[in-house]
Amino acid sequence: MSVAFRPPLQVGADPEPPLPLLLVDAVSHTYRLRGRALPVLDHVSLSLARDGFAAIVGPSGSGKSTLLGLIAGLEQPTTGRILVGGSADRLGRVGYMPQRDLLQPWRDALANATVALELRGVRRDAARRQAQALFEQFGLRGFERARPDELSGGMRQRVALARTVLAAGDLVLLDEPFGALDALTRAQMQDWLLHTWPQLGKAGLLVTHDVDEALLLADAVYVLSPRPGRIITRVRVPFARPRPRDLVIAPTFAELKLRLLAALGLAHAPSAAAAQALNEGAGMEPGR
Repeated sequence: MSVAFRPPLQVGADPEPPLPLLLVDAVSHTYRLRGRALPVLDHVSLSLARDGFAAIVGPSGSGKSTLLGLIAGLEQPTTGRILVGGSADRLGRVGYMPQRDLLQPWRDALANATVALELRGVRRDAARRQAQALFEQFGLRGFERARPDELSGGMRQRVALARTVLAAGDLVLLDEPFGALDALTRAQMQDWLLHTWPQLGKAGLLVTHDVDEALLLADAVYVLSPRPGRIITRVRVPFARPRPRDLVIAPTFAELKLRLLAALGLAHAPSAAAAQALNEGAGMEPGR
């Protein structure tokens, strides 16, 4: 009689770390342009936990939006793999908010928010109930019947984000969602997102050209090189949540901003002495 071998239990062994919600593993992508190869991404790897929020910054044309499209399952990478929840089947399982709000002008705000749910076969009345609950949370109560041209820029973006969140699984991709807004409205939307995001129970991946925005909103920032985009560096953002707006004037924030700008070739990396001086800068801590 054969006896199956069982390895001995390792008492006190550390448990295996949980699998990330998003895994981008050595992804490269190449387009064909007039019969010639156009490399866009070069061995990009990153991961995102189920409760994580990360940002990607990089110059124009570095492949940021292409990467989001690949993660969303709109295309398949030339090489490498992308897993969401451990599965390569991503299309329709990820919420994707593009740079423009793409609201349909003939629909009111509530109907715009329910488009993706209706396309999935959710009954209209059920879809509207889901959207109505989110409108309360997103500060859109009272504007359900408003047409897009009757909404401010910030409100249009909130409707678009509501549409994205309603259609999303556990992961939401944000492609410069506030890029078209004026500076004041953009700051207001950043503060609103800081307050609202933890209540949604979603992981987020943000593409932005704004280093301040990346540091304010994200827990980690990835820097992409010029095309073909590759990860130059990853910066962990150490600030606890909730984060006050005046965090942007904190010495540690300034040091991290310099590091990111240096990685982008827009500033000199701070020396050890300069970094220490920033961290020991005089003044009250932000939010106090």
